[in-house]
Amino acid sequence: PINFTSFLLEVLKMTIQQTTSSATIDCLSVTITTATFAQPRSYFITAQCIHQNASVDDVDNESIPIYRTAASSVTKTPQFNSHKPLLIHLPTSMELSGALETYKVVFEAYAIVSSLDKSNSGKKEAKLMGESVLILHDKKQSLLEQKCVEDVITLEGVLKIDETEKRVPVGQASITMQLTQITQPQPQQSKNERKEKFNKAGTATNSFTIKSAPMDAWPGLAHCDAVMIQINRWWSNDIDLWPESFVHIQHSLCGETVTASHPKSECLNFYELLEVPLQLGKQPEQQDNECAPFVFKLVDEASRQLIESFALPSTCLSVLRQYDFLLQFGAQSKINLDCQLWFVPSRDSLQQLLRQHPNMVVCKLALRALLGFEEKKYRYSVIIEIADMHESLSKVHANKQCIDLNASHIAWQTINDLVSTQKCGWFDFESTECDKLPSHMLFCIDNVLASQQHQIVAKVYRNVPSDQSQSLAAFATIAIQDERS
Repeated sequence: PINFTSFLLEVLKMTIQQTTSSATIDCLSVTITTATFAQPRSYFITAQCIHQNASVDDVDNESIPIYRTAASSVTKTPQFNSHKPLLIHLPTSMELSGALETYKVVFEAYAIVSSLDKSNSGKKEAKLMGESVLILHDKKQSLLEQKCVEDVITLEGVLKIDETEKRVPVGQASITMQLTQITQPQPQQSKNERKEKFNKAGTATNSFTIKSAPMDAWPGLAHCDAVMIQINRWWSNDIDLWPESFVHIQHSLCGETVTASHPKSECLNFYELLEVPLQLGKQPEQQDNECAPFVFKLVDEASRQLIESFALPSTCLSVLRQYDFLLQFGAQSKINLDCQLWFVPSRDSLQQLLRQHPNMVVCKLALRALLGFEEKKYRYSVIIEIADMHESLSKVHANKQCIDLNASHIAWQTINDLVSTQKCGWFDFESTECDKLPSHMLFCIDNVLASQQHQIVAKVYRNVPSDQSQSLAAFATIAIQDERS
């Protein structure tokens, strides 16, 4: 037999270890209540905390987070949610007093307008209207005294007359601010630099329709600490060449993240795993946020223009399952996205689940090594499932859940069958990357494990990136009663 893999199987009942470290961060809580502009449009306002000697366009600022309001309705006097302040992180490299002494907040106002690109007829894009700079030194004493500071900022734009630039007021906004502290998980390695570059260039609105979907009994966003999304391939049979581009993923509760840029190609093969942590400070109206969709956008690297986008409903996605999707969308050409999505359950939710379902067992699996498969021309997928030992192993395979988001009716309930909780996998990775892969959880009824009629089945698939073919390379079975003894 081929010794191709070793993995850790832990059966957890009620004791779940908290493994995430946390840190306390000083924040400037800024509430933008109202604004006034000359033209009725949909507006949103961003804020970024940078050194007071830095220019807004300095390259060093690209790694600094940008915070933004939601887009308003079309009006001259937009109003923003007073229950959702911008929690602007202050620098952690110095004392709070020093940060207030040497930093400033740059506010920028954007209007959502029709794209000038004729090839993107009907698309929307964000246009920078004006900016305002708030020097924190001027508010330092009041903020340190824990006072709520009110102010009116004037947003100025640039007007060109005969090749001469002149700054003119384009609007005003009323703000309140005060110091606060938040506790959040220690930051993981992320793609912040690319995300902030995209935000600064402006975010186009989305040309998608959101399909309604039923609420799962254990919705993922209500019971997780983070969302994991692996973007594999983005392609279309109707498009011969995609420009250099990247995928931007956004959710109102989880925040946003992006892939690395992919060069021009007829098929965009990203194969990139992204972690989307839930944003703290989103507790007001959290239930509404949990019903919001995941928004996927393909963005042109050079122009930062939106190429294509779609929305995936989140209400039907369960914390108990790992989803292996082939999503199809696109009004003009049928676009395909091969991706996986799953949730990292929170400690409290796991305890709640096990209390409500005492016959439920949580199995944690980690792929430690893949031996004997060192050929660099291949990528691999490993699927592990608790399966009926009388069932043919040919039925235990990596079927993707294909969803056509343009369909008039989508049977969302078919993606959450009971058997799917007993299956998980690692997809499209090189054999040397096992130590970098995250662990997964299987959820299984105790009487399934005790029936002596089930076994653990592990299969390795060999993927050929050049033609996107896949073949079974090896498999192994393990008797469950041996693992539990």
